[in-house]
Amino acid sequence: MSRVTLVLGLAALMARASPGHAQDLSPVPVRLHSGSVSLNGTSNLRAFACQSSKVDAQITIDRDTVSVAAHAQPFQVHVAVQVALTSLDCGVAGIGRDLVHTLHGDVDPLIIYTLDSYDIVAGSAATDSVRANTISTLTVAGVEKSVSMLVSGHRLADGRIEASGSLLVKMSDFGVAPPRLFFGTLRVRDAITIHFDLTTEAVKAH
Repeated sequence: MSRVTLVLGLAALMARASPGHAQDLSPVPVRLHSGSVSLNGTSNLRAFACQSSKVDAQITIDRDTVSVAAHAQPFQVHVAVQVALTSLDCGVAGIGRDLVHTLHGDVDPLIIYTLDSYDIVAGSAATDSVRANTISTLTVAGVEKSVSMLVSGHRLADGRIEASGSLLVKMSDFGVAPPRLFFGTLRVRDAITIHFDLTTEAVKAH
């Protein structure tokens, strides 16, 4: 989901927040290094987690610059993240198979996350970390819903940027009924948490 992502905007902001870039507010070129998305839920018998590291992201950053001090959204970041339902590993084969079936994976095989807007949390932008409130469109089973999520990012010692966020959703909000397994003995609850961890790295100039 960051593949996810706003992380590139966070990377740009943090890179330009460093002392050596105090006057240069143009976005820096970065790319997705690695990412994972997980769906965590519970049932009447046990908790479960379905995870995928096969995250695909299309990201562009508008190079028009504005003052970080004067604007809560300093860069225009366009993000679309996709995760194939069949790439989710749930540990228990029955849960993964039924989850794909429940989410209409044969017709709509992708979970899609598209960033619509974001605002930097007041006072959170520092040299090595930042937080942002995001508004995005989440598409599950072919149904689009507007969602809000707090995203946190920080810079690693090697210069890469990590970002993470979690979102609680209900399967029923997307028109699907939670799956039942083993002749109804195991009943998955409606609410699931979608969590992502993403890492970006700077693109070296040739």
